[in-house]
Amino acid sequence: MKRGYVCLWRKTLSSLVFGNEKCLKIWIWCLLRANHQDKTFLLGRNKITINKGQFVMGLNKSKEELNLAVSTIHYWVNFLESEGMVKLKKTNKYTIITILNWEDYQEVKLKKNSNDNSNETLKETNNNDKALVSTKNTIVAKATDVPFVSSEWINKCCADKQDHIHLIGNYMKIKKMDFPTKKTAEAELRRNMKVATLLKDYPPERRKKALVEANKMTNQWTLETILKYLNK
Repeated sequence: MKRGYVCLWRKTLSSLVFGNEKCLKIWIWCLLRANHQDKTFLLGRNKITINKGQFVMGLNKSKEELNLAVSTIHYWVNFLESEGMVKLKKTNKYTIITILNWEDYQEVKLKKNSNDNSNETLKETNNNDKALVSTKNTIVAKATDVPFVSSEWINKCCADKQDHIHLIGNYMKIKKMDFPTKKTAEAELRRNMKVATLLKDYPPERRKKALVEANKMTNQWTLETILKYLNK
């Protein structure tokens, strides 16, 4: 459990998770606790299989490891699920936590090429988006997929013809949100869909004014804050 490491994206610095020290602590704990390979074992009298990127969370054990209240752990784990970062499978005795996009956080391993001693191949575990090939002292990146760029995705939302998508895009831009993957960005979009649909009935100028005022008052404002402001 104490060997190995995981990759932590610099984008974490501008994420919602980084804004709360307890949430960040629990997120990093989840990344470090997750299995790096499939494992089958007995839990009590039950035989269970935990796949790579998953782990079993018991509240008492997690309380001991994290030194946090059970209610705090429960709240932030559910928050991580709402953000599209983990998936929870709950039983009355334990919870199986799955890290979504687990491959993104895996290490890059150096492997010797047996066919050519002068060449070294860097293989990214679990077939990550980029395969890195090193020939002597030169590293060449071969992109197998178009990388996700958070700012471009948000700009597309801002330019969307659907008013509620446009509104959410502007909200994300003003809040300077940054997402590590498309899945987490889409989760934030879905989370705000209901309130944005309600907000589209208000005149654009009133909405814009409310956005500016809310941004001045607090860093913790949301679209729900805007709706309450407009309903006063």
